[in-house]
Amino acid sequence: MSSYKLSIHVFWQGCGIDVVDIVVLDVQGKELLYQSSMFDQDRINLSNYVAGTYFVKIITAVGTREVRVTKH
Repeated sequence: MSSYKLSIHVFWQGCGIDVVDIVVLDVQGKELLYQSSMFDQDRINLSNYVAGTYFVKIITAVGTREVRVTKH
């Protein structure tokens, strides 16, 4: 069995946003991780989560965006 880390790189450039908050939710909407004040090119690590679908919510002063992530 191979072991590797799954991380999500958070990066943005030239959009006038200094920091973001990140929330990881499971498919039922339960909050699994909240990381505040992330800077450009910070990472969140999902290697400890079981395989499945997750939603990553990116919160900025300008608005919120949600991205679906599937871990195999």
